[in-house]
Amino acid sequence: MVIKANIRFLHPVFVALLALMAFSNAAPASGSRDGLPGNVAIFGTPQTGSSLIALTDESISYLKRICNRLGRFRPVEGNRLDWAMSIVRERGYERGNFYTGVSAALKVDLFIVISLYQQGRNIFAEMRVTPLKGDLRMVKKRIRVRSRIFKNIPLKLGRELASLHTSLPLRAQVIDRYPDRMYRLNIGQWNNIEEGRRYALDHGYLVVVARGRYQSIAKIIGAPRDAGDIVAIPLYPETGGIVNEIEARISQNAEREYGLSNTLLKGEYSEKRMIEGICIVNMGGNVCLPGYGAYLSTHYLGFKDAKPDVTGIVLSSSMVALHFTVPEFMTKFRINFFPWERDGDKSGDMQHLQIFLWASLPLTFSVAYMNQLAYQFHDSEILPPFFGDRDAAATAFSLFIPGGGLFYKGYRFGGWCYYLSEMILAGYGVYHYDSGRRGRYALTALGCIKALELLHAYLIEPSYRFYRIETEREVGRVSLKIDNRIYEKENVCTLGVVYSFQ
Repeated sequence: MVIKANIRFLHPVFVALLALMAFSNAAPASGSRDGLPGNVAIFGTPQTGSSLIALTDESISYLKRICNRLGRFRPVEGNRLDWAMSIVRERGYERGNFYTGVSAALKVDLFIVISLYQQGRNIFAEMRVTPLKGDLRMVKKRIRVRSRIFKNIPLKLGRELASLHTSLPLRAQVIDRYPDRMYRLNIGQWNNIEEGRRYALDHGYLVVVARGRYQSIAKIIGAPRDAGDIVAIPLYPETGGIVNEIEARISQNAEREYGLSNTLLKGEYSEKRMIEGICIVNMGGNVCLPGYGAYLSTHYLGFKDAKPDVTGIVLSSSMVALHFTVPEFMTKFRINFFPWERDGDKSGDMQHLQIFLWASLPLTFSVAYMNQLAYQFHDSEILPPFFGDRDAAATAFSLFIPGGGLFYKGYRFGGWCYYLSEMILAGYGVYHYDSGRRGRYALTALGCIKALELLHAYLIEPSYRFYRIETEREVGRVSLKIDNRIYEKENVCTLGVVYSFQ
């Protein structure tokens, strides 16, 4: 009786060992002859230009690496893919069903088709994900991305593919069924499963008894399974880290492509140039030519033939004039023009306001310069210095310059709004500081707005359109096009809706 009990106890272990010996000799490569599901075939449509051919190959290679990192679908090897494509061509296929036929011959779970084309400076890539299994309907999608940087196309496709895996559980197909609820599954170490771990199922649970590279032996408690059945294990891939890594690389590529040091200054230390421009060059330029001097100072950063922001020049020049004339208007030009001179018509509060307005002139000069820089960065498609730490840089600029962080990230209107509101509150608070609570309330409101500005500058994304093209996710097939042209000496604005059939 004891011997029989021991044999009964050891039977599952013997089964597991025999099964492990069986699948340890199986070909582990993706697309192996066992025809195990869980594979993915990745195709690239034919291209004519050499650059697009190379980009298609690089995109396919990168998507395969993403699949290997996620551990859900094993990419079919190139030789197997070429073999299946040749077989389908020999047998013939209906128009539009070539990739479906190849994928069916390979017995994969889904296939991906990548097509690239170029329109002007933009490179468009379309990725069609087509599942061949009913339980994968949620990943069926047609994704379209664009970029002006070749290196970013594979990255953006990889980011979208990783995002599709976010809510995708681990799928295991039963290959063989053994006694005592033991099964051989087509998942293993490659799928990031752990030996001895218990995984909860919808009805019952699964315990991995032994695992190989691509297959494992598991005991499933619950409804009996047959060969070919799919077992959904609630184990989801960690896509957040991969997506963040890809987005960081996309941003780095954009910074290398559009950064000031790599374009206008050709390797010079652009950060040092910008600080010198704000603190020295711009101050001298605005003293000589208020408003317009801020535009001339942008040449120090390499902008040679740039156009000035006329609105910014007019606004900043007006602000400089108001620094000198506000106390005069308030007293009907009876007080002494210079703040350090006190007369019978100049009260203590008025002198405090006059001193504040004269002392804060450098802030207005800096705002005028930041506005012109934001205009030049937009117009010339150049990214500002410190862009690798843009959030911290924007916060620092806002700390010292009213609206500086918004200007730095390209929001000129927002920057002017913060500047005007903070200067008005500061002036009001200084003027009424000794006249009751109104001044203190104004300064308290100023502190709240400044705190809001710092938070806003840190959190908001840059508004530069050329940079947003690189960081955006999908693009629709329908787009709005606005154009402004000179037709027979008249300014004509056109508005149209564009639909891409490609």
